[in-house]
Amino acid sequence: MRSSTPMRGRCCPIQGVALIPVFYATLFNPRFTFLRRILEFPVLRLIGQLSYSLYLWHAAVMSIVPKFLPETTWSLYLVQLPLCFVVAALSYYGLERPLQALRKAYRSHPRIDPDVSGIQSMRPSRASEASP
Repeated sequence: MRSSTPMRGRCCPIQGVALIPVFYATLFNPRFTFLRRILEFPVLRLIGQLSYSLYLWHAAVMSIVPKFLPETTWSLYLVQLPLCFVVAALSYYGLERPLQALRKAYRSHPRIDPDVSGIQSMRPSRASEASP
């Protein structure tokens, strides 16, 4: 039987809003420096860097692997989860990082006018200085 409420059994968006003070306290309150230190561990920073790639690739890995291996708890922890991280790392370091570098290389920079009069035109005119 289908439920008439679409969000039944799922996390509500209000939970994300309720966690905003927790994130704020973690980042800015001096009492939570221990939590900030934990979040700055190299392994957790790596997971943070790979998080978008993990988000993109986990569904593909989790749907393809069970076609070749039995879907057990052991296959999940010994094959699927590490494979998700490997695919995410390959995607991050093989695609995302080079594309970020390419974007920085071809980023449009503001044009700098070598004419000194352009700098002088930014100064207020004498007429505007005289008016109150």
